[in-house]
Amino acid sequence: MTATTAESERALVFSFMETAGEPDLMSSTSELSDWLVSRGLMPTCQETTAEDLRFARRVRASLFALLVANGSEEIDARVPLVLETLFEAAPLGFAVGKGSQLQLVAGGTGVPHALAELMAILYRATITGEFARWKACRKCAWPFFDTSKNRSRVWCDMQLCGSQEKAKSYRERRALSQT
Repeated sequence: MTATTAESERALVFSFMETAGEPDLMSSTSELSDWLVSRGLMPTCQETTAEDLRFARRVRASLFALLVANGSEEIDARVPLVLETLFEAAPLGFAVGKGSQLQLVAGGTGVPHALAELMAILYRATITGEFARWKACRKCAWPFFDTSKNRSRVWCDMQLCGSQEKAKSYRERRALSQT
């Protein structure tokens, strides 16, 4: 996999996670369907149900939990259950691709298939070691790619979240020292 492919795949997963912003871009079945279809993850003829929407939101929350755990936090106990449910509906498997290379492919149909495609990206990032750099901001929980040499970055943006957290910490230390 080339760096460009890894970057575009990471951007796709982060884009899915960023639908959780204000406003939530997955607030209806049609918005979920439009998002998946526009990214080539699902054909236009697939119906999206209210259960699909609820499940997509649970998978999205699980992705956030995985990125938070990458910042050395403990993983939410609900994440494995959500992913097991996903892989029951759309199991990941292998297929022979170009040049006799094995490729990870998602089974199933509809929304579960599309979500499993996103998880296949996550798996590939884990295998290449890139996933260790996928994190959620300690302050705002937004996904970011840790570009620091030692993989120690904890904020999405030092000018915003990092600066605010450092100022808050300073005020707390100062208040303690004055008592």
